[in-house]
Amino acid sequence: MFVMMSEKIYKFYKFITQEECDYFINQIPLQDSYDVESWDHRIFDISEGNYQTKHLSHIITRVQAFLKEQINVSVDLLRCQLQVWPIGSNSNLHIHYNPQTPNDNYGDWNCSLYLNDDFEGGEFIMEGGLSFKPEPGLLTFYNGVRDYHGLNKVKGGNHRFSVLFWWDNTKFDQ
Repeated sequence: MFVMMSEKIYKFYKFITQEECDYFINQIPLQDSYDVESWDHRIFDISEGNYQTKHLSHIITRVQAFLKEQINVSVDLLRCQLQVWPIGSNSNLHIHYNPQTPNDNYGDWNCSLYLNDDFEGGEFIMEGGLSFKPEPGLLTFYNGVRDYHGLNKVKGGNHRFSVLFWWDNTKFDQ
């Protein structure tokens, strides 16, 4: 497993296998078409409390243990989601904080676990020009409250699939 760290993002290549990526993708109830402006039917909660996806929640403790082992950081789960980014969707640069609702809990750090690369466009972007095309099994870790991030428009091919982890109380141990 190769790890790359820029000043804003940790990247862990081949965190999970292609077979595991396919397993997660196959858990998503796909639709023939999606409203790219709506999140309805594009996000699926993964948690121990969700009876429909409880069998997928093992990935949460696996990522937590991995982050502790690799970079000595402790994280508490806020939420975890399987996400579909259909053709035509994108996410402008943003942070996970809304000054109009400062008491909403967006967590602090995030992980993205990418499940496929058979799409055009859909690159992960960060302020300052960092950009990369996701590949299956890549796990990233970044500060979603501080660092502006997003994704370029998915232009064609397949939909873009990922698992997004919203962490809270992130602590880098010495």
